[in-house]
Amino acid sequence: MQKVLNSIFFIEKKAQEMVEDAQRECESIFEDAKKERETIKQDIVKRQNARLEKIKAYEEDHASAKRDKITAQSRRELEKINAIYEEKKEFWIESIFEKVTGR
Repeated sequence: MQKVLNSIFFIEKKAQEMVEDAQRECESIFEDAKKERETIKQDIVKRQNARLEKIKAYEEDHASAKRDKITAQSRRELEKINAIYEEKKEFWIESIFEKVTGR
């Protein structure tokens, strides 16, 4: 009878050890998965930031080029307006003078 009880206790002890080992293994697996998930998350964030920087640089370059084009066009138009003003300045002055003085 003592042998049977000893065997049962031995089997119970081994079973508890196996359960504890399984729990430790499970915790280890979950911890590894958590670390892997965090690594993947950081990698995704890093790639997103790199893409955003590329997009930002492209948009800034594009905006700068567009601004330069608009500035150049505005200067050309202002030069045309100034040329028209210089060409017709005397006529406008005389015309306004005549209308004001009634001549």
